[in-house]
Amino acid sequence: MQKIIVTSDLSERSRPAIKRAVKLAQATGADLLALSVINDDVPEALAHPLEVGAKTILTEQLSEDAGGAPLGFEVRVTSGDPLAIIGEAVE
Repeated sequence: MQKIIVTSDLSERSRPAIKRAVKLAQATGADLLALSVINDDVPEALAHPLEVGAKTILTEQLSEDAGGAPLGFEVRVTSGDPLAIIGEAVE
């Protein structure tokens, strides 16, 4: 396995997925892409602060879940159609 993609809407429901993805990446040596998509109907004035905050939160969660162990990860937060962007990331 070379790369694991996990998506998060930053809710408590998605938190276990982040934890599981970190464990799986550590166990397999895969890189990890954490992706969050802000729906494209959010006004642009709100979307940018949301993107910055989401990136910070995801980075903190990944670092915390790694527990100090090495973990290659990328955090990507973008605005758009969630289904389309997640599909593009998988391809």
